[in-house]
Amino acid sequence: MQSRMGFTVFVGALAVGLAALLSAPALADAQAGPPPSVRLDIHGDFGWYHSFGAGARVDIPVVRDGFIRSSDVSDDLSISPGLELFSAYGPYSGMGLIPMVMVQWNLYFAHQFSFFLEAGIALLFAPSGWSNHYYDQVVAPVGQLGFRWHLSDAMALLIRVGWPAGTQIGVAFDL
Repeated sequence: MQSRMGFTVFVGALAVGLAALLSAPALADAQAGPPPSVRLDIHGDFGWYHSFGAGARVDIPVVRDGFIRSSDVSDDLSISPGLELFSAYGPYSGMGLIPMVMVQWNLYFAHQFSFFLEAGIALLFAPSGWSNHYYDQVVAPVGQLGFRWHLSDAMALLIRVGWPAGTQIGVAFDL
């Protein structure tokens, strides 16, 4: 019963994300300037509860010229679906999977650095041994913050910290 409810909530979050994506062309028509690019990030996870893994995210801007009106800082709002694959070791070893959908607010400083805050929802499929002490399948809120150092217009180094994935280090590509 709990896994059905979790699946329903996760599908609902995906539907909300899809609706936001479908409304993006209307937002683009109302705002001036070139459209943003889609960003792909690939990262390694150094997680909580004795886990490590890898994941990928796709950041799709839905509000290009965000909420801050400043010549020094620009911002955007993105929908960021992703997937984490992790392995737990120690007394509760096994493989797990975390599909998630996030809303991401990006702040850009001096065209070389960006900072972002994220909130969303994840469906956690954890190793079965975790059910006695942590969880095995659950829908959970996700909160993360991160930093990008833009090495070029198309590539950046990425560091992200939050729950449930822990610390993530990787590379982001503007497509």
